[in-house]
Amino acid sequence: MRKDKPKKERKKFKDTKVGAFLKEKAPKILNGIGDILPNSGVYGIVKNLITTDEEMAPEDKETAMKLLEIDLAEMQSVSERWQ
Repeated sequence: MRKDKPKKERKKFKDTKVGAFLKEKAPKILNGIGDILPNSGVYGIVKNLITTDEEMAPEDKETAMKLLEIDLAEMQSVSERWQ
């Protein structure tokens, strides 16, 4: 049986590694989604926003995508521990 952390204890998207990076490099993306709780669907939306953002430099997009992968792996690891 899966026991999720109460919402108040879970990290908001703006507090993730990729959220902190986007705060500096692409605040428009973060402003729209910063207070939601991350899940795999949210990461898919963020990935789309990053890849289609025309204002971000290519190297910043690459860094954001790597941080997104790290955050997703961390989230999956936490979920496995809860099981």
